[in-house]
Amino acid sequence: MIVSSTYYASAKYRSIKPELEQLQPDIHSCPVCLQMANLITRDDVIPAFTEHCRVCNQVEHYLSVPCPGCEQETRLDEGDEPFSCIHCGHTADRYDLVDEDDSLPEDYHPGNTPAGCSQCDGYDTVCQYASGYLCTQCLHFTETLGCCDYCSYSSTTVSEYSSMCGCDFCDGHPETWDLYDD
Repeated sequence: MIVSSTYYASAKYRSIKPELEQLQPDIHSCPVCLQMANLITRDDVIPAFTEHCRVCNQVEHYLSVPCPGCEQETRLDEGDEPFSCIHCGHTADRYDLVDEDDSLPEDYHPGNTPAGCSQCDGYDTVCQYASGYLCTQCLHFTETLGCCDYCSYSSTTVSEYSSMCGCDFCDGHPETWDLYDD
């Protein structure tokens, strides 16, 4: 209702305006309801940002990355669309853009990535980034990955009973399938 009506958006904005005035440096205009109620917060570990409008509750997550074409900082929004620079038009695969794994095939050690993301169920969307692992689809950051004891697939969340029950990306051992029929 608030998104479709500027009257209601304005009324809600007026009711929360005193709270927003205390946060003034971090408040910007919301692209949805057009009110000056969009609070931008930065992650403490990686250059990831969250925009949350206090009027219409619109939430957007994005990562600030240097464009390989022009080297200017550019916004990589959550989702599965390829990266496209707003400055020079350069396009790139999301995974290749943020992956910081520098191991080579001749190193003969299998890495943990690409891995699956248990937050968005993205298959092969998690790469090495900064001091941990980042899902290139939902931009969820985690410091560790787990490995399923049944299928040997790495993902952001793996149960300690994965040898029988599997992970988010496999069904586990067939003997446990009837446990889920209840």
